[in-house]
Amino acid sequence: MCPAPPAPPASPDAHYVRLEAPPTPTNEATDATEATTSAAATAAVLANAVMGAGILALPYAYARSGVAGGPALVLFAGLTNAFTMHLLSSVGRRVAQDKASFHAVASATLPPSLWWLADFVVCSMMALVATSYLIVFANLAQAALASKRRYPYVVIAAGVCAPWAYAEKLGGILQYTSYLGLILAIYVALLSIANWLDADQFKPCLTGHHCGGTYQLFELNLKTLDAFALATFAFTAQTQVPQCANGLDQYTQPKMDFVCISAVLFCALLYAVVGHAGYETFGSLVNSDLLESYPNAPEVVAARLCVAVVVATSYPLMVVPFRDSLHSILMHQTRSPSVKAFASHPHFRVVVTTGFVLISAAVCVVVKDLGIVLSIVGSTAGTTVAYAIPSYAYVRTFSGDPDRKCSLMLARCVFAYSVVAVPACLYATFRP
Repeated sequence: MCPAPPAPPASPDAHYVRLEAPPTPTNEATDATEATTSAAATAAVLANAVMGAGILALPYAYARSGVAGGPALVLFAGLTNAFTMHLLSSVGRRVAQDKASFHAVASATLPPSLWWLADFVVCSMMALVATSYLIVFANLAQAALASKRRYPYVVIAAGVCAPWAYAEKLGGILQYTSYLGLILAIYVALLSIANWLDADQFKPCLTGHHCGGTYQLFELNLKTLDAFALATFAFTAQTQVPQCANGLDQYTQPKMDFVCISAVLFCALLYAVVGHAGYETFGSLVNSDLLESYPNAPEVVAARLCVAVVVATSYPLMVVPFRDSLHSILMHQTRSPSVKAFASHPHFRVVVTTGFVLISAAVCVVVKDLGIVLSIVGSTAGTTVAYAIPSYAYVRTFSGDPDRKCSLMLARCVFAYSVVAVPACLYATFRP
């Protein structure tokens, strides 16, 4: 028998964050009655939540879908994510009005037997993304310093990240890391354009068109599913949508839809530029992390070191939500009193954080390919957060509403896609 669903945590918003964005501390949360953020400012906040490390893998996604398939992939992922943001904001207003959160929507609409699912998805997503951050740090630092050995940089990355990870709450400079990440994403876009349009000056490769890589108009094979997973990861920011809606001045659904569409459109254009420029430059030989493909020119080394610093300071932003969600699961489960006692122990934070750092570092030593980790995130937790939960919640909330027949039909299609996409993309990721 499954245990009864627990009451929602006292501060659910702290558990659910964009992969690169800091969670909102409880003592700094905006009062639900003070919704004064303009539509333009809210769109900027949401775009900042969408934008993240996924931009580094977009040329790799193009290499698996082609120069024409790449834009089609970005368009598909952008439209689908904008639609599920609309679904989630609609359900949030119906379920909790101006106090909505991703956790509140999931708790109100998921079956009682799946009370643990939202926290479990967050735990999985945070663990995988934190590991990808260590991979990015180690790979870029090794490339920037032209070192033949990689494992010392994994140790350095873990050593730099670990002290902040033990903090009970996040604050200070860590809360502005995502804004620096957005600036660096724009810099990466400009860098990729410069290397593509002025290859004689920047010299991204030694010889030949596409640096020797093959170039296809369309790529359609099993590995193309990797590109779908990467695109899903790149656009996933649904956990921030209810929070953005809560702060929107004079909320209306059309205004919130404008916010979502604007944020997704901005990111989609940036993704398309980086994906096309990187693929045009390197062809099929492009690395899963675009910055690893470029030679050690000063502007590239600066980008690598800056991105390494950003991901090092972003690592704790993954550990704290993981720890909070794991604590929620352990406290609300009813099968093992000893497990609940461990969750209540004063050393819970230290033990879990130490295990988290050690395991993510161990995986980073073995796994060098950023694309594999991001594909796994997009295939599993990303698809669940971006597609499955919003579409399922919408159908559960508005089923039978004659004014929403079209939206309900599309929501069912998105949910069906998510059910198929998870195993299919995972199979493509692990198949040789």
